[in-house]
Amino acid sequence: MTSTNGRPWNSNPETLATIRAYSNPSLIADRVLPYAPPIRKREFTWNRYPTETLYTMPEDGGRVGRRSAPRRVEFLKEPETGTTEDYGLSASISQEDIDAASADGESDPVLEYSYALWELVKNLREIRVAQTVFNPSTYATDHVETPTGSDLWSDPASDPLGQFLDARSRMLLKPTKAVFGGAAWLAFSTHPKIVKAVNGNSGDAGMATEEQAKRLLRVSEIAIGEAMVNTAKPRQPASMVDVWGASLLLIHQPISSAINPKSPTPAYGCTVQTGDRFAMQRPDPDASMRGGVEVRVGETVKELVQAPELGFLLHEVV
Repeated sequence: MTSTNGRPWNSNPETLATIRAYSNPSLIADRVLPYAPPIRKREFTWNRYPTETLYTMPEDGGRVGRRSAPRRVEFLKEPETGTTEDYGLSASISQEDIDAASADGESDPVLEYSYALWELVKNLREIRVAQTVFNPSTYATDHVETPTGSDLWSDPASDPLGQFLDARSRMLLKPTKAVFGGAAWLAFSTHPKIVKAVNGNSGDAGMATEEQAKRLLRVSEIAIGEAMVNTAKPRQPASMVDVWGASLLLIHQPISSAINPKSPTPAYGCTVQTGDRFAMQRPDPDASMRGGVEVRVGETVKELVQAPELGFLLHEVV
């Protein structure tokens, strides 16, 4: 691969292996919109299946006579198109820093910078996914509720479980996953009515665990967004903001092996990825007087909400 200024980019297998194995439990975007199998091109097609067609039962109940063939079922689909986009970052390391680390037996700065850049790339993905799935405009109005006044979960008189059950009853396919913003989870897990429901006590003290909440809400997974980002400008005092805020999203999502934007299996959404993650480096004569190395990491993806009707947003519950 050749850069625009003529200096070649070289793949770094060690760095690529590192970012492939990257895992940060506090980031949940990969669990909310999991990766589909990689594709080769940027442009892709995906199918929107009217959910009701998957649950329209044949009149004969599927019975097949001795001399008959099974009834054919047609999965109606609405083809859609999309394009993946590049998301990446780069940084330069001076040759002096590289040489000093080598002389002192320290870890490779090129690897460390690449890892730090990849963590920033994944944090940016976290922001994109949170802003998409927690945005009320993503859903039809009958799949969004915004509590106010005494219905806010910060009020002990509110009823978080009742609100959840109401939302659940309005979903065509019942939720398999509950996605909490950090503030929403804190309010839910410490709410006296929830603590009372899971512990069988007065509810005036304690906290519901994730396992207890899964059983109570009848979902197979709970994802709690805990990522924080600094919104201050460079060289200004840090201003940390909760990425996921105070909402709860209920979604119907199949197991990860079934995630495919063309599949008729009902799925809330996924992430389409072109090719592999990338990690490259090249000489940078301007990194310092003695030059250095520029590293670049990134991915080419599109976060896709395929079926917003398979989600229900309880928006700003605190």
